Parts: sequence; C-alpha cells; structure tokens
Amino acid sequence: MSAETLLSIVEVDSREADGLLVTLSYDKSTEIAYVGIFDSKTDFMHTLPVPAKDAYNAYQHPFAYLASQHVDYPLPNRQH
Repeated sequence: MSAETLLSIVEVDSREADGLLVTLSYDKSTEIAYVGIFDSKTDFMHTLPVPAKDAYNAYQHPFAYLASQHVDYPLPNRQH
C-alpha cells in the first residue's frame, strides 16, 4: 500500500470483547468500506471489502457476513 492509500483510510468504528476485535474502516479514495476481524483466541485475522450499503450490518455481524461471502473461519471455544 502506498502512503497516499494509507492516508485515505480512516477508522470509522471499532469494538472489542472476549478477545474479538472488529473494525470498520473507509477508504476515501476508493469509497470502499472494510470490516476487519481479529480473534485472539484462534489467531484468525481477516479484512474484507464491503459495499457501503452493507458496511454497518457487516460490522455488527461480521461472522454472518463472512459466511455470506463464503469465507471459512475457525470457531473458538468461548465460555459465557
């Protein structure tokens, strides 16, 4: 990624709970949103482009969105 590309990406929101970090970013130069997921319990990390109309839903339900895009991911053993 060029420095110009990095400067055009802004973090819109992020949240973290139970070892799961989810971020929502937006690239102003391409007008594409990205949802980032990092699960510290499985070391799973993935960033996927999301159409702007789906960005909020993908951020709120990242694993459902991953499944809808046919992305495989490990299921952690979480105790509640």
